[in-house]
Amino acid sequence: SRSSAASDVYKRQPLYGLNYLIFLTKKFPMHKFAPEALMQLALYFDTTLGDKERSTAFLQSLMDRYPKHELVPSAKSLLELNQSSEQQELETVKTWLNNQ
Repeated sequence: SRSSAASDVYKRQPLYGLNYLIFLTKKFPMHKFAPEALMQLALYFDTTLGDKERSTAFLQSLMDRYPKHELVPSAKSLLELNQSSEQQELETVKTWLNNQ
């Protein structure tokens, strides 16, 4: 049916978008939107996929490749949040294990 075909395309769209952003950052690192693409990837992997490790890698790439870009302060803040939340999770697990 027509609506199921449309919903199939819609469901695949986020993956297509992710692949496009990754392609852009690798194939055209000097493109003016490459830093923004890295930030969008970091945000998507963190908030939508819950993958802080990949999110951190994209943020680190943004800061390493484009140290003077206007998004670097935001990337640093997000990186600190990623790291502090991981540390909080470890502390929660340690506390739980110690109380067993």
